[in-house]
Amino acid sequence: MTILAWLWAKVSGYAAAAGAIAAAIFAVWLKGRQDGKRIMKEEQDRHRAEAIAAKRKSDSEIDNLAPADLDHRMDRWVRKDNR
Repeated sequence: MTILAWLWAKVSGYAAAAGAIAAAIFAVWLKGRQDGKRIMKEEQDRHRAEAIAAKRKSDSEIDNLAPADLDHRMDRWVRKDNR
């Protein structure tokens, strides 16, 4: 048993240091992951706001068109195969 106690006394310091290093690495990884999620959410929110603004602008332009202009603009979406 004396050999095991002596071995544990020598290794326990290294084990504690290795555990502390592993915990620090995990904490840094977790912080980076949370920051990445936050950045992606902000980017998605920005893209969503831009898309909403573009849709509102497009809807406003279409609402302000005269019927003839609206027909002319929508011609590109209609088939011209004489059905």
